[in-house]
Amino acid sequence: MKNHIALASLLVPAAVANAQSINDDCSNASTISFGMTAFSTLGASDDGPGLPADCDEGFGNGFGSDIWYTLTPDQSAGIIVSTCDAADFDTRLALYTECDGVLLACNDDGSGCSGYTSRMNFEGVEGETYLLRVGGFDEERGTGTITVEYGDGPPESPNIDFEHDGLVRQYRLYVPTDLPDSRPLVLALHGYGGGNNDMLNNYGWREMADEGGFAVAFPNGTRDQFNARFWDVDYAFHPQFDVDDNGFLSSLATHLQKTLGLDAERTFVTGFSNGAEMCFQLACQESSTFKGFAPIIGMMLDPLFLSCDPEFLRPILTMNGT
Repeated sequence: MKNHIALASLLVPAAVANAQSINDDCSNASTISFGMTAFSTLGASDDGPGLPADCDEGFGNGFGSDIWYTLTPDQSAGIIVSTCDAADFDTRLALYTECDGVLLACNDDGSGCSGYTSRMNFEGVEGETYLLRVGGFDEERGTGTITVEYGDGPPESPNIDFEHDGLVRQYRLYVPTDLPDSRPLVLALHGYGGGNNDMLNNYGWREMADEGGFAVAFPNGTRDQFNARFWDVDYAFHPQFDVDDNGFLSSLATHLQKTLGLDAERTFVTGFSNGAEMCFQLACQESSTFKGFAPIIGMMLDPLFLSCDPEFLRPILTMNGT
């Protein structure tokens, strides 16, 4: 991409290559209509505020080279704003009540979208004007097409507080409609620096849960000295931490079994990277709660390997590679 940009700069006048969009600043936002709108951020600067942690889908909250639109729905309904499969760069979207206003929605990588393009859902109110921010992950720039259409609003999966060991922990939960009693429960653990929003939205869990008839919970790890979420599996660079993640995850699973009528004999845990290493730790130390494990692209660290002595032997499916 950098080579392409460098070549393009030789072929077009500098004034054109560096020209700013009319709607580069929020105060000069252009009106966008429902349907398809071509856009370019090639000359855009950074104008928007930083994003909150909830917008981090696992790769950070970088958001730059943004342009702005005003959007006013003519009916109250779910609205989808999308660059999915329709941009030549890694896009990012956000929606606000006004310039410097309240953030209402955000998306980095839309589920099923190629090229790290985006799809954002929100509940629109008839006659209300929203500020739509379109840009790139970090400083990525490019061109594409934005589609705005009525459709499904965002799934109701907010963070839920759960107190454990003096800390207020959080998790998101997806339960299929009309799920019968005594169905399985799966805990899905994010990787280092990721978060439960990424796990919920980017790996098809809702569809799998609907098809398989199970509930799935997405817990959050705590934050370390680099402000990255993690599971405490005794990394060498985390000697100062002693977080009871074993107890948190076991207590959460037991709580959900009781409150939702889920099957304690079919309670499983999976995870990616650091979440996979947490799976191995739970297999060794919390086998009375969890009945099976599926660590993905992770390993059992040496100290755990040498000390692993589970109360019950449980099945493990592990996958590594490309």
